[in-house]
Amino acid sequence: MAVDYATIISADLSGLSTAASAWRRMGDRFDTLHGDYGDHVRAAAESENWLGQSVSAFKSQAQMTQEEYAAARDEAWAVADLLDEAHGTLTRLRNRVTGARDDAEQAGMEVNPYGRCSLDLSRLDEDEAEIYRRNQMARQELEDSWTGKISDAVVAVQQADENIKLALMANPSDGTGLVDGFDASLHGDVGAVNAGRASELYAKLESGEQLTAEELAELEFLVRQNEGDTEFSRTLLNALDAEGTIGAANELHARTYSADAAEKRQYLSVQEGLANTIATATTVDGKGTAADKDFLRAWRDGMREAGVAEYGVQVGEHNEDAGQRARGYQSLLTLMQHGSGYDEEVLHGLADDIRAAEDPAQGGDPDLWDLDTSFSGEDGDSFARDPLDATLGLMSRSPDTATNYLDPAKDNDTLTYLLDERDWNFRDTVEMGSNAQHTGPDARFSDSHTGLGKVLEAAATGAPPLGENEPPRLNAPHTEAQARVMQETVTLLDPATEKSIPSSFEFPENIRRPVANALAEYGQDTHIVLGSVDDERLVDNSTWRDDSGDWRIAPEVDKLVRVMRGLSEDPEAYSVLHEMERMRFREAMAEFSEDRTAQDDEVRNEAVLGAKAMGVFDGIRQDIAADLTDKRVSEAQWSSKVAYHVLGGMVTPFPGGDGAQRIIDTLASVWAGEVEADATGEKNAEIAKEYLTTEKVVTLGIGDWAEERGMDRDGSAVDLLQAEALLYAENGRTAASTYLGSD
Repeated sequence: MAVDYATIISADLSGLSTAASAWRRMGDRFDTLHGDYGDHVRAAAESENWLGQSVSAFKSQAQMTQEEYAAARDEAWAVADLLDEAHGTLTRLRNRVTGARDDAEQAGMEVNPYGRCSLDLSRLDEDEAEIYRRNQMARQELEDSWTGKISDAVVAVQQADENIKLALMANPSDGTGLVDGFDASLHGDVGAVNAGRASELYAKLESGEQLTAEELAELEFLVRQNEGDTEFSRTLLNALDAEGTIGAANELHARTYSADAAEKRQYLSVQEGLANTIATATTVDGKGTAADKDFLRAWRDGMREAGVAEYGVQVGEHNEDAGQRARGYQSLLTLMQHGSGYDEEVLHGLADDIRAAEDPAQGGDPDLWDLDTSFSGEDGDSFARDPLDATLGLMSRSPDTATNYLDPAKDNDTLTYLLDERDWNFRDTVEMGSNAQHTGPDARFSDSHTGLGKVLEAAATGAPPLGENEPPRLNAPHTEAQARVMQETVTLLDPATEKSIPSSFEFPENIRRPVANALAEYGQDTHIVLGSVDDERLVDNSTWRDDSGDWRIAPEVDKLVRVMRGLSEDPEAYSVLHEMERMRFREAMAEFSEDRTAQDDEVRNEAVLGAKAMGVFDGIRQDIAADLTDKRVSEAQWSSKVAYHVLGGMVTPFPGGDGAQRIIDTLASVWAGEVEADATGEKNAEIAKEYLTTEKVVTLGIGDWAEERGMDRDGSAVDLLQAEALLYAENGRTAASTYLGSD
């Protein structure tokens, strides 16, 4: 039975230290006996004066006896260490329980012997007490909150207590001395001891055996309780070795499909625990850097061989008997995707090792990860069909790790390899001939480039990839390395060559929105570049540092336009870029001091620059419309999707755009008012096309700025500013058409 709150509060844990001292003295005594026995008893058997069969029999017995003395010594010392660890762990966790109780009492709670809290109104001032008398629901929620904090602390003690008990009850397994004798192999670390039992259960899984309900529950407890323990994690991975880890990963993945709901939850928990164990074991944290690096190096060495070996796997309804085969790295990354907290060193190292295995320039095989069509569809989506892309996805969770991996400084060619050189086609295909099937060209899986898109966004922005409806940050600061990644990404994505501009822009689907998110964060910079579209001398194709210390990009305008065009094939990506430019235009106008007027030269220059930048978007949209017509895809569908996301962005403003959001937004309110919920897609698409034009954006934007400053938005000075700005918008449209080869 698990210890309860009252037992924890009242327990005297000093007995654990007393017992540890006694066990340590016992080990010291066995050590003395071990030496004395060897010097005075066993030595007699080595004497030249004792001959015959009796000495042979005694030597064997003496050897076993001395081994038992050594085993007793080692076991006693290990138990002492375990009891010391138990004392430290339980004392620390018991203090959390008493701390939670004390905090609750200080907050006005009475804590009963079972750890339940009730609010003592006499400890509150009269006004606060009256609130809780009238609102019993609020009182109950407050009491439950404090009870929950105490309960969580109690559960932590119970789990640690069970974990220590399992270690102290571990079966002997040293293989020396007498059967069921002393255990010389017992570790003096709770995590290391329990890793032995966990490895036995994982080995049973790997062999295809079925775990009993008790064994599965035990394994789940062991890995979840110890996944953050370095000794447990490294001992377990060493016991499993690389092939065993991959075998366990394959079995866990398969059983999540075949198990019932309850068992599936347990297998997923065990899977996550093993993944987190890898994260803990491979951490290089600076406390024991040399040992950390040695373990990581050895683990990677084992994985280099096992990672390219083939294994039978089961994905979804298919099974290994049907001939499904995959490489070790694919199984490993399938497992690791369930974990978190991986160090930069392990992710960079794995990515380098996987690249070395596939990159022809490094002697690798680009077809190494090829899989048959049974890995397609929803079932296959949970399997890391592309282990390098999966590793990039893990990196994106830690933006600094992503930036450091992709930063093109110091001759790092990673971006070039990923965006320009790598073979991303891993799906085997078959084609029908006149009489039989034959092998077709390799194709991409539906999730191809997903990890790349995420890691590009994280590396260039210094923030985790955005959620589905999460807007980019306006005026976000960036480091030099982040700016280098963004600048180089634009350069490498440009599909044009010195000799020609492509007739269509086919960027991988899964990088369009993420790269657009990243580029939108550099809205200050793209605003200037696009606004200088008719004077390329103002852009020097380099990163630069502004007066505040933030790093900026300045890509060549033609490259930027073509990349934006390629991204804008995705309506969501276009909406992000368009809305960011509109917001940046409004922000730039809002930055002028209150005394500036519509006749001011700097105001005029900013209005012209913004109009030219918005004109580029007109050119991009026109090119997309022409391309969609060629593909027989409805432009109305594309425009409707753009409108949906732009209007959604107006409801959820971009963070950081305080100036732009302070001014009224006539375009947003009028556009939203004209959209009809029950209108046809074509009707709303026509409305969207109108409000996406530079004429609407610039005219209404300048009008809003003027009105906010107390000017007449329909006055002659404002009309003149709007008209002059729109004259220059044509420069943006024309330049975009030229850069896209559509003029």
